[in-house]
Amino acid sequence: MQPFKKFVIREMYEVFKNEIENELDGYSNNLIASNSFEEICKKLYGKHLLQAVVIDSKPNIEDLINVKIQLSDRRNRNDLFDNKPVEGVRLVHTYGFKGSHILFSCNADIISLGGYPEIELYPNNQFRISVEETLARLKDDKNQLLKLRIDKDIAEIRKFIGYCNNAVEKFNKELISFTQKKVSDRTERNNLIDQLKKEYEIPLIPREPKQLEVISLEKIQISLKEEKGNETEYSISDKSYDSILGVIKHHCSTFERLPRVFLKFKEEELRDIILAALNCIFLGGATGETFRVNGHSDICIEFENRAAFIAECKFWKGEKSVAEAIDQLLSYTTWRDIKLCLIFFSKRKDFFEVTEKMHQVLNGYSANVSYTRIDKNLYSNIIKSKVNKNQNIILNTILVNLQDYGEDNK
Repeated sequence: MQPFKKFVIREMYEVFKNEIENELDGYSNNLIASNSFEEICKKLYGKHLLQAVVIDSKPNIEDLINVKIQLSDRRNRNDLFDNKPVEGVRLVHTYGFKGSHILFSCNADIISLGGYPEIELYPNNQFRISVEETLARLKDDKNQLLKLRIDKDIAEIRKFIGYCNNAVEKFNKELISFTQKKVSDRTERNNLIDQLKKEYEIPLIPREPKQLEVISLEKIQISLKEEKGNETEYSISDKSYDSILGVIKHHCSTFERLPRVFLKFKEEELRDIILAALNCIFLGGATGETFRVNGHSDICIEFENRAAFIAECKFWKGEKSVAEAIDQLLSYTTWRDIKLCLIFFSKRKDFFEVTEKMHQVLNGYSANVSYTRIDKNLYSNIIKSKVNKNQNIILNTILVNLQDYGEDNK
């Protein structure tokens, strides 16, 4: 992968701020009154604070591999077709690190015009970096050329991770201050309302205090082990399915609140943002472009019993694209995979019209056992399996509005 290119840290923290505001808006006055200022603040900002990346000083694995190298830039060739691969070697270093994986995909508004060294990033807090050269050039070199090049590349990685770490330190402090200000404003507003109630002698209805579960500054980690109960044991549980859908819907609401930020993203980039959120919960268990059965699924979370949650992300291109997306999603499923999700992003100006067209298509889908419109943009189908006649598949569809209202108001 090309590091430091996918996200801008400053923009990510703007998204975090909006998510914190959304969550705080959903808290009841009773919940605010029943928990301390510090507990509420930690609950809100704890899940969003990124951790600086510290790369090990030395590689934990070093390897030298024989490879064939294609020389596409050979000079003074008499025969233009004489461009056969030549013998070479690849020097590979694997480094461990601590901190937030996502920083390797971010930049701190500092961009290298010359590009970045390619790396391979792994979920177990390791990354691999490599350089290669022909044996002819290394014949009298004693591997010093390769060592110099790989040392230069890792120094470049460390430099730009350092920029990201500085930005994270700055934005973490800003996020904490932002959260404290928002909670303080909300608390003051609640206190004013309570004071007015007393002055106007409005009776307060006693309620059972609701305690807020405070999360630690470390990410919440949910095991992928399924509990066996009365549900069908070969599939994922309803609890896991609902948890995954909840994370997806929460982040899609953020997309809708900041359409100008996300309009420029491609389908796979929007998917990667959702994947990053799911991996905060499922410990790297959510993967993208994962091969399953007949193709590569956009989002896949496989559980201990080998059943998987599978989802596809699509831009809305009309009614015909819905049935095609369902067929594509079903083609990735094994007999264990019966709880699925479609995520459609719409840039159309009349979002209500799109929601109605989606409703009509899903309601009339030929393999329906039942259909429910949960909300204006949320739909649930139970579909008869095309392969197993006595099996039903649950499909939830989420329609996300990425219309830029600012452009319409000009």
